[in-house]
Amino acid sequence: MAQTVTIFIVLALVFIILPVLLKRLTGKDFLQLLVGRSLAKKRSGGRDSGAKDGSGDGGTEDNRHREKNSSKNDILQTVSDLTSFARRNQYYAIIPGMLAKGELETKLPVILVMRSGVVGINLFGYGGELSAKKDDPEWTQTMNGETVRIPSPIVVSEAARRNLSQIMREIGYGEIEVSVISAFTQKNVKITGPMASEVVRSRALTGELSKSRYVQSKDVDVKAVGEALSVWQVRAGGRKNR
Repeated sequence: MAQTVTIFIVLALVFIILPVLLKRLTGKDFLQLLVGRSLAKKRSGGRDSGAKDGSGDGGTEDNRHREKNSSKNDILQTVSDLTSFARRNQYYAIIPGMLAKGELETKLPVILVMRSGVVGINLFGYGGELSAKKDDPEWTQTMNGETVRIPSPIVVSEAARRNLSQIMREIGYGEIEVSVISAFTQKNVKITGPMASEVVRSRALTGELSKSRYVQSKDVDVKAVGEALSVWQVRAGGRKNR
């Protein structure tokens, strides 16, 4: 019975509280935060797609084949899968992984405290084709014939890793390894370029987290570290969990 109640609480966090919290903190809804400028353009211009090409009734068929960013369900399903993965392996999951300590902030969907260290999961919902450029603060996204520049997920995740590492140092766990994985939730997105190997697909996340570098025990006290980080978690209304 207790386990069933716990599962319902986790699902409430994933499907209800996380989107509301992100909206309050960023001024953007969950999808816009994860896919940024390209989603905003799509929302403003997507209704005109049929009119633009003069397709009329054929626009329905065209829309069926249009490239899309991830849906909210795709993203939330990934968070739910990670929650189940953490529970099965007795890891500590901080959902959302949004921490604030002084000037330091993390805006991650999930932070996992594992026996090998702390792993942030950064989810990106971009669709179409992404050019993953090396040493460039921006990538390009080409979708439905339109090319836009987007923040490099590698750069975004590295900034989150640095902040999370500093928070760990300030709460007395600076010796624990911290990493952040960039994962893409749009199953048909095509990623090319030299940095493509630095990211993973969301469907491969649990496999990635099962690799030796993540599962090899380094005697991390999962519960103690998780609870120490959770003190700085931002809850609904922008308040810390204290």
